[in-house]
Amino acid sequence: VGGMRFYERKEIKDILAYLRFIVNPGDILSFIRAITTPKRGIGTKTIEAIEKFAAEQSITIPEALGRASELFSSGSSILKKINEFYEILKDAYEMRGKPGLDKLAQMIVEKTGYKMYLRNEDPIKCDDRIDNVNELITAFSEYENLSEEDDLSAFLAEVSLVAGIDTWDDSIEALTLMTLHSAKGLEFPSVYIAGVEKGLFPFPASFDEQADLEEERRLFYVGMTRAEERLHISYALHRMRHGSFSGGASMFVGELPSDILDIEAPEPLNRAKPLRNQSIRRAMEFEDYSQEIPDYGGNSHYRIGSYIRHPVFGRGRITACSGSGDDTKLTVMFGAREKKIIVKYAKIMPG
Repeated sequence: VGGMRFYERKEIKDILAYLRFIVNPGDILSFIRAITTPKRGIGTKTIEAIEKFAAEQSITIPEALGRASELFSSGSSILKKINEFYEILKDAYEMRGKPGLDKLAQMIVEKTGYKMYLRNEDPIKCDDRIDNVNELITAFSEYENLSEEDDLSAFLAEVSLVAGIDTWDDSIEALTLMTLHSAKGLEFPSVYIAGVEKGLFPFPASFDEQADLEEERRLFYVGMTRAEERLHISYALHRMRHGSFSGGASMFVGELPSDILDIEAPEPLNRAKPLRNQSIRRAMEFEDYSQEIPDYGGNSHYRIGSYIRHPVFGRGRITACSGSGDDTKLTVMFGAREKKIIVKYAKIMPG
């Protein structure tokens, strides 16, 4: 709960931008997103000219689009592109109010060539994104079937209220993970709040403004009061974030009444301290396997228990090995971190 929500996905926002602009011609942000997605070769200066013309003539943006011939040269490529966009809007206005909101959404997807745009933009992920678009069209159909209201504006108003918590099913025997914000209004017999530590919670940037710090404190209070019977608070003594170490109990822990706490002693400090000679690696570099490696010929350098060196992760010990030649796949322990490596994509050397 609290991860990427359906209506927050780019492809869904793209289609909804058309629909929001149809409902509200004054929605400039939706207009800009719609006219530039898929890309039509319509740039910022053209959009600004249309907005300025609409303001000077005291007309709406759609009306300005319909009078684009007064702004741009007849037969110009830019006028043709604007007219093509305007024709989609006109078709949408004609369909609005008629049965079949899903048909309206389907028309926009087809006439904009949006699915082809997804295929060209990201061939690897396009199938999943197209499925999401199809699911949105299905949502329109289901909304008409389940609601007495079938107006487009009513659907969009309901979409704005959809929250990630709506997907939570408390009947399933499973651990529920959620953000503190998503937990508002809910209660559970046992609640675990992890990462209540210095440098993480409160978030360092909140110290710049007292109001922000108080908001973080209120958020901690929300998390604590979700517990009906038992509350567990944990923190790391040492945590590496953004290339440096932080950790230790948050100031919020110190503000709790000591007589209600049952503190479990941490491990001895000498066991938890990071190795001082260990190189600090930035998190953004951990998945970079783009470098080619020299061909060592066979697996002689990739035996279980032998060591290799990686330009990002440092020295590591091989714990598993499969395949041969450049197709060799290695499991390597770099300190306490396990990484999966495909030889032909990783610039490694015998260690």
